[in-house]
Amino acid sequence: DSEASISSDDLSSYDTSLLLSSSLHPEIDVNGTTTLKWRYSVICVHSNQFYNLRRKCCPSELAYVASLSRCKRWDAQGGKSKAFFARTIDGRLIIKQIKKTEFDSFIKFAPDYFRHVNHSLDTGSQTCLAKILGIYQ
Repeated sequence: DSEASISSDDLSSYDTSLLLSSSLHPEIDVNGTTTLKWRYSVICVHSNQFYNLRRKCCPSELAYVASLSRCKRWDAQGGKSKAFFARTIDGRLIIKQIKKTEFDSFIKFAPDYFRHVNHSLDTGSQTCLAKILGIYQ
């Protein structure tokens, strides 16, 4: 099997770097211990707020990353945006590519989104909003 596996040791530095970051949207170098042909990085939008939300919704950060690491294209029905969708192999998460206008809108209403979803989770009240667990560039 040629796919790289993720161990908790590989992720421990990422958890710490995100939590200690004073930046609202930190940029993380993603090179780890694997040999990569190119350098790349990921910008974690509202990293601390999403991390806190995932702590309420996911069994662990490792489970979240492990789910994201294995996904396949998903032909979502009914959408008009023609956006790329994928679903994790374990069926836990859906990944959606968003347009710049959607990204800009989220950045504007993010504080209200986090306030609403956290209130809903804390009080057990229902919401029709999807639980967005991370936005990455």
